[in-house]
Amino acid sequence: MKLKKSIPFIFFCLLSSVVVLAQSEPTKLIEYQVSAKEQLKEEKAVHKKVKKAAKDSKKRTEEEKALKREQKLEQQIVSKRKEIKKVEKQIGKLTSKLERGRIKGVLSPVDIGKLNSKIEKLQSKNSKNVEQLNKLLRKR
Repeated sequence: MKLKKSIPFIFFCLLSSVVVLAQSEPTKLIEYQVSAKEQLKEEKAVHKKVKKAAKDSKKRTEEEKALKREQKLEQQIVSKRKEIKKVEKQIGKLTSKLERGRIKGVLSPVDIGKLNSKIEKLQSKNSKNVEQLNKLLRKR
C-alpha cells in the first residue's frame, strides 16, 4: 500500500525536475549564443590587431630599406668625389712632369706623346666620373 501512495509522489518529483531542467536549458542556450558572439568579436579584434601589426612591420622594413638606399647613395657619392680628386691629382702630376721635361729638354717626342695620351685618358675618365657623380646627386 505504501508503494501505491509513493508512486504519485515519485512521478510528481520527476515531473517537477524535468520542468526545472527544461526551464534552465533555454538560459544556457542563450548564454551559449552570447558567448559565441563575444568570441566572434574577440576573434575579429585579434585579427584586426594582427593585420595592423603586419602593416606596421612592413612599413618599418620599407623605411629601413629606404634608409639603407640613402646610406649607400651617400657612400657612392663620397667615393666618386674621392676618385675624381685622385684622378685630378694624377693629371696634375703628369702635367707638371711634362712641363719640367719640356723645359729641361729631357723628354723625347715619343715620351711627350705617351704622357699626353695618359693625360687624355685620365681626363676622359675624370669626365665620366663627373657625369656619374652628377647622376648620383640627382638621385639624392
